[in-house]
Amino acid sequence: MTVDRYGDNDPELRSLRRELSARFDARPANEWPVDLLRALIRVFDLAGIKPAPEPFRPYVVK
Repeated sequence: MTVDRYGDNDPELRSLRRELSARFDARPANEWPVDLLRALIRVFDLAGIKPAPEPFRPYVVK
């Protein structure tokens, strides 16, 4: 038995993924308004989707 962890066999989920992908493709991210960017970041945060922290890069202060 195959476990479908990502909902690949769910037609509604596939449709939602296609719609989201089409919206991302419709307009380059560098043209998105700041309010849209903030809203998307908050939605991803609410869903628990956060980027990996940037690695610490020590530097010398002169």
